Amino acid sequence: QQFVQYDSDRKEMIPRQRWVKESEGPEYWERETQTLRGWEPWGKANIDILSKRTNQTGGIHTY
Repeated sequence: QQFVQYDSDRKEMIPRQRWVKESEGPEYWERETQTLRGWEPWGKANIDILSKRTNQTGGIHTY
């Protein structure tokens, strides 16, 4: 079951389960959001490479 998500439209890490959200304070979520914003260009580049190698041109990408 998914417990966190990085929303690339909102540029924000979002807890998907209540227990996860309640386990950490807002500073944690902001720090993790900043980390994932930094990783986003790398992730997009790798998804592009994988899409070309597997001939997948659309859909939702998760990892």
